[in-house]
Amino acid sequence: MSESLFSLSSLVVLSIASTFAALMWSFRVRAESFGSRWLGLTALPGLLALASFFSFAVHMHSSLGGWPDFCGTYKLPRDLFVHYQISGWLFSSLLVSLVCMPLVLALFAAVPHLRPRMIYPACFSVMNWLCFFTMLLAPVGFLDWWWD
Repeated sequence: MSESLFSLSSLVVLSIASTFAALMWSFRVRAESFGSRWLGLTALPGLLALASFFSFAVHMHSSLGGWPDFCGTYKLPRDLFVHYQISGWLFSSLLVSLVCMPLVLALFAAVPHLRPRMIYPACFSVMNWLCFFTMLLAPVGFLDWWWD
């Protein structure tokens, strides 16, 4: 079976490669003029998704007395379901931002006025990738339920 340009693995590789290229270009061109406050703010969305994800795992384990043995959310208590919806929304936002990042970086590269600021979406993408890969370190019982 041939692999499409828009397959998940192709999009992941494209996103990581474009992020890496943008970072290398940004550090080579204007490394001295980056605002540390703004770079710190680019980390917040990914860290918020990560905190919500792991706090949901802890909340689920403590509320249910272990990892669920069922698929879906129909047996979850209301407070756990609300926490799940918040975590799911943040996780989905993180994934959408990672898939769209090559387009954002291409826009920043194409517009001369935005080129000096390419470091900000690149750092945003790096933090989101780091948070995504950190989420994969969650306990297997939780991840099995999460992906089902």
